[in-house]
Amino acid sequence: EVLGNVEGVALGHNMMGIIHLLRGRHDRALEELQKSLDASTRIGDQAGTALSLDTAGIVYAQLGEYDRSRQRFEASLALRRKIGDQWGIASSLRTLAVVHVETGAFGPALECASSSLEIAREIGDRWGVGFALDALGATYLARGEHDRALSLLEEAREVRESIGDRWGVARALGNLGRLFMERGQFDRA
Repeated sequence: EVLGNVEGVALGHNMMGIIHLLRGRHDRALEELQKSLDASTRIGDQAGTALSLDTAGIVYAQLGEYDRSRQRFEASLALRRKIGDQWGIASSLRTLAVVHVETGAFGPALECASSSLEIAREIGDRWGVGFALDALGATYLARGEHDRALSLLEEAREVRESIGDRWGVARALGNLGRLFMERGQFDRA
């Protein structure tokens, strides 16, 4: 901050927000993210502002405050579309899809996850492809459409295994386990 690097200050506060988020300190995370947002906004850094909004959306989702989460993701998505950040657009759409599933808004969840998947494939983002496939599969699972969910979740697991994404593999396997439990296929769960 002494050097006048406001963009660096904003990024630093965002990183501190992520650290607090990972440690379950949601209030502290939101404080740091507000500082990041204020700094990014002050200098007109739309990409930094979008990043802070996205991270805050994750915090609010973890707190179960889905309206606030959705608002942050939608604001981030609007900024990312404005600046043409394809990776960021896909990212915001993925996380927005997850929030829509949590609130039972399956139509918007499918739209967001499908759009995210299309963009991730276009830009060659295999991690994003795996996440979007998982989000689609989880949406169909929540709707009770097990056959569609199964093929998407299996594909998500395969993509995530191929890139060494252990967290993603665990998430896909968790969703697959839930699917098999709902089907009464306990030996596969």
